[in-house]
Amino acid sequence: MTRYFEDVTVGDRFESPSSFHITRESILTFAREWDPQTYHVDEQAAKASFAGDLSASGIHSLAITMKLAHQSGFFDILPIAGLGIDEFRLLKPVLPDDRLRVRITITAMRPSKSQPDRGIVTNLTELINQAGEIVLRFSLSELVRKGAHTPASP
Repeated sequence: MTRYFEDVTVGDRFESPSSFHITRESILTFAREWDPQTYHVDEQAAKASFAGDLSASGIHSLAITMKLAHQSGFFDILPIAGLGIDEFRLLKPVLPDDRLRVRITITAMRPSKSQPDRGIVTNLTELINQAGEIVLRFSLSELVRKGAHTPASP
């Protein structure tokens, strides 16, 4: 369902309709290709690490977050471009067999000062495991379209 800037408000929440199951093999495969830190690719070293087991790379966790964010319907608000990610935090390790879901809450909105047919939506994005713990969190600002029915600012 297509939405525009004026179709949402601060406090609106979007959640992924289902969870994502992360496997040991997917952690190893991603890490070998993109982030071969010892605790992502070596099971013995991982057991002695902060997580006590293999843990997903932060970049892998971010990729899963974005996949789930698209399933949540947040990106039905017609995006033009991402403007930036702030306050990116990895709060807990993502472990094999975790079931992850995403929750996105709109925290701020403002019309674009330079382009009257656009607005900026800022949200808090949280990746949550099966125990209800937030494992990853960040703030995302997105440039989005206003609807055709929105009058242009002077």
